[in-house]
Amino acid sequence: MTNSRHQVGDVVGGYVLERRLGSGASATVYLAKDGGGEPVALKLLNPGASLGEREDSDEGPGRRRLRSEALALSKLDIPGIAHVSDLEVDGVEAFLVTEYIPGPTLEEDVHTSGPWLREDVSEIAGLLSDTLTAVHARAICHRDIKPANVILGPNGPVLIDFGISFASGAQHLTQTGLVVGTPGFISPEVINGKAYDFADDWWALATTLLFLLTGRPPFGADSQVIQISRVLAGNPDVLGLDEDLAEVFREVLAPQEKGRGEFPMLLEALERVPEISPTRVQDFTDWYSLGSEGSSNGETEVLHGRFFPETVEANPEAFESGNEENLEESVALEEPRAVPFTFLALSLAWASWVPHSEIVAGVVAVAAIWVAATAGWHRQARRKILSIPAVFVKGLISGLPGMVGILVPLVASYGIGNGAEVIFPDGWPGSFEIFGTVVTQSWLARIVIAWFCACVLWILPAFAPIRTGARSVIRAFFPRIWARALLVLLALGATLAALILS
Repeated sequence: MTNSRHQVGDVVGGYVLERRLGSGASATVYLAKDGGGEPVALKLLNPGASLGEREDSDEGPGRRRLRSEALALSKLDIPGIAHVSDLEVDGVEAFLVTEYIPGPTLEEDVHTSGPWLREDVSEIAGLLSDTLTAVHARAICHRDIKPANVILGPNGPVLIDFGISFASGAQHLTQTGLVVGTPGFISPEVINGKAYDFADDWWALATTLLFLLTGRPPFGADSQVIQISRVLAGNPDVLGLDEDLAEVFREVLAPQEKGRGEFPMLLEALERVPEISPTRVQDFTDWYSLGSEGSSNGETEVLHGRFFPETVEANPEAFESGNEENLEESVALEEPRAVPFTFLALSLAWASWVPHSEIVAGVVAVAAIWVAATAGWHRQARRKILSIPAVFVKGLISGLPGMVGILVPLVASYGIGNGAEVIFPDGWPGSFEIFGTVVTQSWLARIVIAWFCACVLWILPAFAPIRTGARSVIRAFFPRIWARALLVLLALGATLAALILS
């Protein structure tokens, strides 16, 4: 039962309810604003909530659970946990206030975008492992780890909903014999009536990672009875995984605790690059491509061992037709068939200013390459919230060839500006008049060399992530065609200004 007494705009305990984020049997969570206008997450207890808790206290069972969650969160001043800021269990309205973490849950993300790539799962597995280790170090068991209880926040995954957690040695809130949790994410030991401990949290985290890889419930989507029977039989749904990884999941999720694989074993397996036959390995450029000719039959492509969804159709004609808008929602990265006109205009504007200051032009070029390469890796991973520092490092490494290459025209321009001789064809005039502005032969040569080198670097295969990232950045700031046309006009205007000031 959800709390239907409150609507958006109501004030609860001094907090203004903005919108409902989610609800369950015991509570409803709202996005709210505190007295200072800052966003918070307010968990409001539903009337009569019990969920099988003990009734041997004057305090209502739902309020005890809320107090228990606040107590657990107060001990967890660590990254990856939403910090508690307020608690009310004695008034008419019982609620818990924590920091607001914007972003979808793992469950929502998979339902929206499909299964994750193996390298993405490996990255988030390490982050969640660190968080859970820190939680356990403070003697707290979560007891309900599942995709719906992990938010993909701006700074990484955040573990939420400690409503049925308990501290080691504390009184358990649930009745004896009652199993609390989500079918498919409850370990065999808990199903069989054993007390919940730290090992069961790791088991639940393993099932969560399996869900990310397959996009399906880890033990099927059948009735709860069938899911539980599959858990007890050690029969997880690993269809579609590489066999080495599937086998590790079977070991880690084995029904017998004795001989079961440890969680670090799963982390190591996720980090390993699967063996791929030479016929299935594409070159580096294809990694960033929607596919090659003849690959638009809807079949799943395997690029460097990573599976892309069957719903993504390759459309190599999109670039040839110039209709890049058709590629906006693709999860793969595009490999251009031609140099885009926007780049030509922007690179011409940059090259026109090179003779004015090679140092400034170099700094601008290096920064642009780094940003574009980072954006390219960011999009290739399909996840926008994981380990931003790692993405910046990848962007720096993949952008190094371009950064080094851009030094060539800058050094050449500096040499010409300092008296290096440039041999022109016989009969060429010593100066040119462009839009009424006289441009010397050597000045124009510096511009042409810089522009030519930029265009050559752009079409090289090693520039693939930079091309992709550049498109992402431009589309983010200039989403409409008319806006990009305006950008081109501004670039041409900057070019003209550079020539006039020459």
